[in-house]
Amino acid sequence: MKQRLILAGLWLLLLLPAAALAQAESDALVLRLSRDVGGALGASIQGRFSYRVTGPADLVRVEFLMDGAVIAADSAPPFAFRFDTADFSLGTHRLSARGYTADGRLLQSNELTRQFVPAWRVYALTGGVVLLVVLVQVVTYLTTRPGKGPGRDYGLLGGVVCPYCGHPARIRWWNLTPVAGRLLRCPHCRRWHFSRRATPAMLASAEAFAAELAAEAAAARPEAAADRQRQLDGSRYDR
Repeated sequence: MKQRLILAGLWLLLLLPAAALAQAESDALVLRLSRDVGGALGASIQGRFSYRVTGPADLVRVEFLMDGAVIAADSAPPFAFRFDTADFSLGTHRLSARGYTADGRLLQSNELTRQFVPAWRVYALTGGVVLLVVLVQVVTYLTTRPGKGPGRDYGLLGGVVCPYCGHPARIRWWNLTPVAGRLLRCPHCRRWHFSRRATPAMLASAEAFAAELAAEAAAARPEAAADRQRQLDGSRYDR
């Protein structure tokens, strides 16, 4: 019997905080700010915005405050109030709400801090963020774009692989771009061809192929020079 009483007491101790928390949550007055027309960047806002308040089921009246002063009230749900930042001074303002329940309880909402700014400032801040995002995207594209080989920089447009000689080449801005691909002339074999932008793997393979050809040509030069020298020496004796 005593053990049951102890267990029941423990259950009550566990349930009481949860019940108190649930009661506190149900009695909470929550203020949110929504943008209707205008601009916002972080805590800086400009234009028309609305207070929106939610609270307990027996909430009967809400007063909307700015910097501690009541600027409007609403006695029917949904409890909301629209305002224009142009009607108030520029600078930092504190937004809050005060609610009254049917049984006379007074509820205080959370407080929001916003900075009212002119339109040009919001646009300037937004434009700066957009420009920064574009710059990051451009840098990312330039460093990871398709058509950029690991051993060379093929520029913004990337590179192609000649279908005739297999050498890689850089795409120039003046190369035509019909549906079949870009029309360009290979700087190695001098042939005209239509080619699409090559992938990094294709360019790497073409660079390796070109390096092998260059190595073979370099190795063949001493032998060719030796053959020419032997021919010259032989022609002297023939005289």
